[in-house]
Amino acid sequence: MKQGIDYYPHYTTFSREEKDFRYDYGATGLGLYYAILNDIYAIDGYYIQITEQYVKAITAENNITNDEHKQDVRVTMKMIGQMLRSGLFD
Repeated sequence: MKQGIDYYPHYTTFSREEKDFRYDYGATGLGLYYAILNDIYAIDGYYIQITEQYVKAITAENNITNDEHKQDVRVTMKMIGQMLRSGLFD
């Protein structure tokens, strides 16, 4: 049995929450958001477990760095926390 889905709709305009998140985190944050959405839909279809291993991988894949330009999972977790608080995955 196939898990996940091959396609999900993507609107051409941003929601208020997406605009606010983009304002706070720029293209890096928006790229992370869409990378997580792709993983959600591709893996199980409607959710994903955010494990330490996942956060390390997605940080590396998206080259998320701190102010010293070093990859930093804390920055990734901060962005994921804001996504959740903003209701971006609701």
